[in-house]
Amino acid sequence: MTVLSAAGNNQYANAFDEKGHRMFSYYLVKTLATSKPDSLEMLYKRVSVDVHDASSPKGPARLQDPQISGNMTVGL
Repeated sequence: MTVLSAAGNNQYANAFDEKGHRMFSYYLVKTLATSKPDSLEMLYKRVSVDVHDASSPKGPARLQDPQISGNMTVGL
């Protein structure tokens, strides 16, 4: 089993108002719809970079870093 979560401990999971979704959900669905990651680890890397970069301008209190735990070698 593998768990992808929107943010780390004590972090805020940001809304992405301009896209009409939460930030993590938006980038997760966008990555799955527009690219072909071959593993959960690759999916996580792409999503986490996008979420981190999009949340950075909101300031340190709104910085969001998605997390992954469990079996990261599962293929998609």
